[in-house]
Amino acid sequence: MCGFLVSCVSGGFLTSVVGKKYRKGIYTGEMLFGVPYGQGKLVLPDGTSYDGGWRSGEPHGEGTFVVADGH
Repeated sequence: MCGFLVSCVSGGFLTSVVGKKYRKGIYTGEMLFGVPYGQGKLVLPDGTSYDGGWRSGEPHGEGTFVVADGH
């Protein structure tokens, strides 16, 4: 697997900004303990995407979900 990783410590927790495969798509954004947490974007192979808040690896809070046909 290829990707990139930038890590920092914030509030005593190790957080990361990554680009990696996640759930059959590409996730770019913040991670905590190896799962999406904070702000990030997931793009699936068909072009469907979610860009927004994440918590414990799941979309959480405000975000934008766009299906492959552009809606």
